[in-house]
Amino acid sequence: MAAATVTTKVYEKNVPAIPGMEVVNLTISDGETYTAKTLSAVDSVCITYGADPATGNPIGATISGKTVTFQCTGASDVLFYVVLFGKP
Repeated sequence: MAAATVTTKVYEKNVPAIPGMEVVNLTISDGETYTAKTLSAVDSVCITYGADPATGNPIGATISGKTVTFQCTGASDVLFYVVLFGKP
């Protein structure tokens, strides 16, 4: 699986940092992955479109440890805002 492209490392800009939460802006294509940088395990994820989507397709995610795999049929390099919750 290819890795999603990080457009903004919001988790490095959190002032103050919030334990158990990582925020990142990603450019995602269907099937790409993101590995949490500040969490030891991801419990849940909240994903929203960062711009008007070319397709109105829903996005989903599968979590495995620190890695999140995104599913969005037809998505290719679409900006998403992602909030990860888990164990710091």
